[in-house]
Amino acid sequence: MSSNNLLFYGRPLRDLLSGREAAMIKEIEGWGQRIFEDSSEDDLVNRVVPKYEIEPPRLKRDKIYIKEEGEVSIDVSGYPGIYVSNPGKPYYVSGSSITVAIPFEGDGSLFGFEASRFSANPPQGRISGSEILITFQDTELDPARVHKETDDTADRIERHLGWLNSACDEWNSRMKEIAGQLTRNRKQHLIDYEMRVSAIGLPRKKPT
Repeated sequence: MSSNNLLFYGRPLRDLLSGREAAMIKEIEGWGQRIFEDSSEDDLVNRVVPKYEIEPPRLKRDKIYIKEEGEVSIDVSGYPGIYVSNPGKPYYVSGSSITVAIPFEGDGSLFGFEASRFSANPPQGRISGSEILITFQDTELDPARVHKETDDTADRIERHLGWLNSACDEWNSRMKEIAGQLTRNRKQHLIDYEMRVSAIGLPRKKPT
């Protein structure tokens, strides 16, 4: 394989979850009295929770296909058993390139995050829209190897997704509880504020 990137690598999933929670807190704490007059607490919770839930990707393994194919120039200067007249310089020969697409559904940005459990050797691929692209290049491509490495990569991706799913399921299950508590707190805060201002005993607007 070549021209592929590491998946599930570089950014901890907890950073994404913390960001989602902070965004939800900011939204709810920005609600005014009018929103509580127009909607019940349950309606507000049911409205806000889906915006911050996380839908982990799911591979569509039955939809895997060859997306691109063609000839490429391959530098074989580092290949064992290849004689190069100018050592240290690239030596190109004609080869083949195959790009396999693994379709998925769900939030593709999660392929860039690692769960608390992860592998020291994560799978590789490139995210393009709702597909993971895996590119194979060689002077003589072995069809059996391409098929096997595609299956192996899909297996490893699903293993990592399983680790992400556990964390996301736990997060999603907590969302309604967190949103409910934040909503009740915000409503009570507004009620307390109104009571304190009313207790001052002065008009809320300039008298005419």
